[in-house]
Amino acid sequence: MNGHFNNYYTYDGKNIIFKDIIFLIKALVNKNYEIYVGSDSQVIKDKVIFVTSICLYEMGRGGTYFYQKCREPSDKYKTKRMRLVEESFVAVNVAIKLRSLGFKVKEVHLDIATKKSAYSSRFKKETSNIVKAYGFKPVLKPYAWASGVADWHTKR
Repeated sequence: MNGHFNNYYTYDGKNIIFKDIIFLIKALVNKNYEIYVGSDSQVIKDKVIFVTSICLYEMGRGGTYFYQKCREPSDKYKTKRMRLVEESFVAVNVAIKLRSLGFKVKEVHLDIATKKSAYSSRFKKETSNIVKAYGFKPVLKPYAWASGVADWHTKR
């Protein structure tokens, strides 16, 4: 997938460059905000929309977020498993980029269910292990609120 670090937006949909996000993250991290990365995807017609969120949150104060949206041809992801695994890698790549810039990512939130009745739950071990392999803590539904942020933007 191309352009993971291009085409970022603020919570209200305004374009922002990654360098400016880093500047804002530095200011917020110095005020005790923590960083969470989330991801989600949605098939819309012949495209898969991948969204990755960078969320900054401080308990009791609230937070803000940025997101990146990428469109890929849907025929590139023949199965839902392929798409869910790609979501995991997209989130991990953003977390790695942030870590390489000296930031600590508290958690990586995946749009993977823990209820056995949900289709995505059959991939919870695989996708969690992808996140763990890179040294991050995976969080799954229903606690993966940063993936919910990404989900909101897959539909807009």
